[in-house]
Amino acid sequence: MVFWGSFIFLVLVWVLNLSQYLVVAAFVCYIAISSYYVRNIRVGLALGAILAFCIQTGKTYEFLMLAPGMVSPERFPQGYSMSLTITINEIVAVALAGFIINGIITKQYRYINVIMLDWLVLGFFFWIWVAALFGSNMPETSMLYAALSLSTLITYAFFRLHADIIRKHKHLIIATIAAILLFESTVALVQFANGSPLAKSIESQKHLEVFGGGATDEINFVFRPLGTFGHANYLAAFIALTAPIVFAFGILKRKKIYFVVYMLSLLTSVLTLSRSGWAALAPHIVLFYSNLVTTFSQILSKVNRVVKIAVLTGALALCSTVVFPRLIKGLDINLSDINNGLGVRVSQMENATKLISLHPLFGVGLGMNVVGGYAIEPNGVMWDFPSPVHNIFALILVENGVPAFTLYVLIIGYMLLYQFRLMNGRNGEKQVMAKGLFAGIVGACIIGLVQPYDFLGLILLLSLLYIQ
Repeated sequence: MVFWGSFIFLVLVWVLNLSQYLVVAAFVCYIAISSYYVRNIRVGLALGAILAFCIQTGKTYEFLMLAPGMVSPERFPQGYSMSLTITINEIVAVALAGFIINGIITKQYRYINVIMLDWLVLGFFFWIWVAALFGSNMPETSMLYAALSLSTLITYAFFRLHADIIRKHKHLIIATIAAILLFESTVALVQFANGSPLAKSIESQKHLEVFGGGATDEINFVFRPLGTFGHANYLAAFIALTAPIVFAFGILKRKKIYFVVYMLSLLTSVLTLSRSGWAALAPHIVLFYSNLVTTFSQILSKVNRVVKIAVLTGALALCSTVVFPRLIKGLDINLSDINNGLGVRVSQMENATKLISLHPLFGVGLGMNVVGGYAIEPNGVMWDFPSPVHNIFALILVENGVPAFTLYVLIIGYMLLYQFRLMNGRNGEKQVMAKGLFAGIVGACIIGLVQPYDFLGLILLLSLLYIQ
């Protein structure tokens, strides 16, 4: 019920093309209905917090960081700007904060055990504020981004403080994740079929054409589908993180719909043309190899010969026209070419290394990677490609310093180690789900090596479902 309800809700919001304020009102209704269905408002809020992850639009503010002429006028005639968006995530976080404050006042959390992960997360976000205040040349801007990051900390605190209740309904959380995957795949397939975005309010409209059409270098692709996210690589990263978790849950519950969602997600990942996304799928394919083979064989055994031939022909066609050419093109490496994907990343890392050596303790502050990089190399990579370094670990190190980077790595390491121990345990359910979580986290880390995407919030929330 939650799975189909969440999927239909997202489709309606997308198709009806609601305004931002009506999207907020719709989410209030969703949380209210979910709370009534499960007879618990805390679980309803948790479902809303998860579902809001795919809503990347909201009230947006633009900040001109580098004036016209300071960056390549051919690519950026208006100069370099950053945007700060107040999304549904932040709005839901305010409601969660209200419940947390009420619980503190009424002394509901007296018997909560504080674990090491809590201290690591708290220390990480504390240092982000410290870095924004003492490291940034524009602390007023960096602290705005630091304030938005609090939504992740608040949501984490809510899940931890109400862990017993939420953990009892973890199947609903994962069903919601599956609904998001099905929705994103549906949107992406429609975008691919139309060769363009559909300009819905739930989509990140401002940059869709740039990152959808302009980002593709394959002659047989008109548009790289990106769902409701800002870039096709982001959609591929989301799939790499969540698909193995949904597949693991499908194994446990033996429900065909989860396998269907999983297969659609893989197809969508192929269409995004994201090589890093494909590489990030490798860990769960290794962990679930036997399950994948068994499931695929069972599915094929129940269909007629014509469908089998059609499926295999379609798979071969995708591999020959999309996957193999894309992989071969990736072998064409020119580290000195700024227009080459790997060349850009190498230049960014060189620039980032210089920044780290100059600002090791506090970094340059949230959102200040491009401005800081331009200050030390006005004619360098930030002239041609003003963008944060495409490596989430390096980005945290550049903008927040060594302490934040260390805490970030320890948080990821803590969750991986915990899931690894569960994988080697005797509890069948936890063992299977731990495989999915472990593979998803590793996949997110692989993506993070070549993309500036941070999935820490979602990783924390999903991991908390199985961390005691």
